[in-house]
Amino acid sequence: MKKKLTNFLLLLIMVSCSYSTGLYEDILKAQEFIKSNEYSKASSLYERILDKNPSSEIKNKVLFQLGEINYKHLGQFKKAINYFSIVIKNTNDVLWHVKASEKIADIYMNNIKDYNEAINIYSKLMSFEKKLAKSDFYNFQKAKAFTELKNYKTAIKIYSEIINNKEEFSKDALNELAKIYFVKRKWKLAIKYWKSFNKVSKNNNKKIIATYFIANSYENLDLLEKSYETYSSLIGKYPNQEILNARLESVYQRRVDRKR
Repeated sequence: MKKKLTNFLLLLIMVSCSYSTGLYEDILKAQEFIKSNEYSKASSLYERILDKNPSSEIKNKVLFQLGEINYKHLGQFKKAINYFSIVIKNTNDVLWHVKASEKIADIYMNNIKDYNEAINIYSKLMSFEKKLAKSDFYNFQKAKAFTELKNYKTAIKIYSEIINNKEEFSKDALNELAKIYFVKRKWKLAIKYWKSFNKVSKNNNKKIIATYFIANSYENLDLLEKSYETYSSLIGKYPNQEILNARLESVYQRRVDRKR
């Protein structure tokens, strides 16, 4: 992040030739504050730069960086949203609109947990006449937000479309669908989608977790032999062997009791 901010400032200095010596010095000083992790000081100095009424291009860059600092380093999420929103209001440049909107959506999705607002922004990003490069990501995030809102019907619909259309996040959509069906106690469908996920995924950690829940689904279906075999395949792989051993012991005991 520091490197990105530094690069931004260097670029700003190179492309801007109309600001005063005082503004130039302030930008360099803000850069030093960032290098030394003094983000509050950098934020205050950027605000003073805005008071000097710089050009529109510099103003947008400074506002965007104020949003980044407050979001990534100061944890001032509402303040960050305000800065990014001003960028959107100040320009008709589509690139700035997209960049700022992505940041706002990310804050609502991952920090403030306002999933309705996140959905609203992702929908707007998907409404551009020309499909944006990250459109598949926006769609996937929308589905995740609907899942968090427990609107499983809509989430399932979007995940299914992602899979059928072979979008960029189709593999992850299989995993997310399985999770929903597991929560809904539809064990067979959960197993189906986790098995499909394991066939196409290259993420071994996620595949191990998926296999654990396949075993758990078999257990809930009372298919104890399959459950025991699947749990056993995770010995030495599952991150919490104590929990795995407890499940193996529980399934084993149920099998013994059944034979009596």
